[in-house]
Amino acid sequence: MIRPAFGISLGVAALSLILTFAASGAWAWAAILFLYGVLWWYSEKSKKAWVPSVGLLLFTGMAASGMAAGLAKESLLLGAVMTLAAWDLDLWRQRASRASRQDNLGALMRPHLERLALVLALGYGVSWLVLSVRMELGFWWIFILAFAGVIALAKALGALQQESD
Repeated sequence: MIRPAFGISLGVAALSLILTFAASGAWAWAAILFLYGVLWWYSEKSKKAWVPSVGLLLFTGMAASGMAAGLAKESLLLGAVMTLAAWDLDLWRQRASRASRQDNLGALMRPHLERLALVLALGYGVSWLVLSVRMELGFWWIFILAFAGVIALAKALGALQQESD
């Protein structure tokens, strides 16, 4: 279940970023993303732990630079979110390959995938909303909203941790 989900997330991430950069005429960057996507796909069998982390940095960095350059924000956002999914699933697969036979990976995999889907959906939804809505706020409003966001995130992580215990 993890392997197909990893393949789909990596494919969607790479394809959305490659097509966005290629459509803007940045063929060299599209080629770099394609080559690293292929390397990441084939490194799944070699179990190199550094490949997913470098892929996360490269793909999200390229998505951020594309947004700064004014490229299609929706496809770049999709690429960044799916890159996060591919990174998480690849590292989960690497950890699961070191698990003993007595570990019930099926019981661990389902809650992990459910949480990942929730985080990805919320992350994409909130990010899309932020990209779509333009508001002028003063410093203190931004500070209060950021503080409330940190508190809400801490509470959500605490609730997830209690649920998993």
